[in-house]
Amino acid sequence: MTSVNNLISGVTQTVLKSWLRQRGLQHSAVNEGALVALIERLIEEGDLTVDDLRSGVREIEEHGGKRVYLKTLLDLPELTQKEDFERRLGVLGIPLSPEAIDSVRFPSTITRNYVTWNDNEIRVKYSETHIHLTRKKGSRNVLEERRTKFIVMSGELPTGVLRILMDPPGEVHLHMGEESLPTEAAYIEYYFQRAAEIFGESEDFDLVEPVTRLLAKKPRIFDVRQDKGWTPDNYKYSFTGRADVRQAKGYKAASGSNPSPGVSNEIRGWWLEARSKKRLTRNIWTTIKTEPSMIQFRADCLADEVDYAISTIRTL
Repeated sequence: MTSVNNLISGVTQTVLKSWLRQRGLQHSAVNEGALVALIERLIEEGDLTVDDLRSGVREIEEHGGKRVYLKTLLDLPELTQKEDFERRLGVLGIPLSPEAIDSVRFPSTITRNYVTWNDNEIRVKYSETHIHLTRKKGSRNVLEERRTKFIVMSGELPTGVLRILMDPPGEVHLHMGEESLPTEAAYIEYYFQRAAEIFGESEDFDLVEPVTRLLAKKPRIFDVRQDKGWTPDNYKYSFTGRADVRQAKGYKAASGSNPSPGVSNEIRGWWLEARSKKRLTRNIWTTIKTEPSMIQFRADCLADEVDYAISTIRTL
């Protein structure tokens, strides 16, 4: 295999094309072979370097398809000085990395790839191997697919916001719950515990009010295709549509003069490129949940797109 093949082996064609397009480079390719050939040509012609590609793959690994749990750091003063943070890591037996490095793929155990510190961010990255099970259509046979899962923790030192970015789990992994079976809850809790060890105490970032303000914001910057929540008298509501549900007569009637029929705890829809003040180059689909505080992105999202969604809702 060529070095390009090795570098992009864990990245989908769709997201890699999005990354090339974002950089203003040619990105049209009919299949994986054509995409490899295109990237090799871009490197040969000096439009792209191997380091650029390596950095791009790392960006895709760390942002695409992630569930981003948002928290507020409570021990921030202990993290803002490098020497203090290094001492904290020393107690845990964790070395501080000089820079982010390529991640281990398909590790046999849970692997911490790096911990970095600078004036703006503490960043931690893990990888582990999960197995996804699918039943072959028309057969009793179950197909197994091994995938590397990447988990990133990003503590923003100027703001005190902690992001825990996690790939959705497979059916088989190392995190055991009740009856010694792998569970999603055990997977999530494992990394919440690692975050507590490295960053100290934190609390969920309250998304209830930001979501309410997002639904009320005019002109609209988010096209709401689904809204689930609770009415003031404790009845569940759910509206789903092919267009913005706020246009539906039933939604308007239930909402009255309020932004929504009650307290929204999950909304899904599109961040609108046209209303992003040129920060987006396309509409971006996300799911936003208030319990726990989490924003989920599609697989082909890149760092700038994830940052736009999170920074926008945080500052509403």
